[in-house]
Amino acid sequence: MLVKLRTELTVPSRLVGRIIGKGGQNVRELQRITGASVKIPEDEPKVADPSAHDEPKEGSSSPSPSDSGTVVRIVGNFLATQSVQVRIGQLIADFQRATNLHGDKRKEEPQG
Repeated sequence: MLVKLRTELTVPSRLVGRIIGKGGQNVRELQRITGASVKIPEDEPKVADPSAHDEPKEGSSSPSPSDSGTVVRIVGNFLATQSVQVRIGQLIADFQRATNLHGDKRKEEPQG
């Protein structure tokens, strides 16, 4: 008997495009590598991001309280769903790290 799990993961709405990738490239790659089905509904009503109200952890940036979340649905075996969750977490962390490294510098440059 094949057991499939359905997992829902809430991600910051502002990062959905980065998670999907150009033309859906990241989602297709996640599905190809893991064998899980990954769905990010376009018409999904936004939910409040539960992490938006947490205290920022040292060395990380916290989403703004007004940032909403988008639900990503993952269906597959246990290892596949776990792998997708880890990879999405890595994409989010990479983007936030890049924003912290480059975002602050741009703010300080003189406008001229």
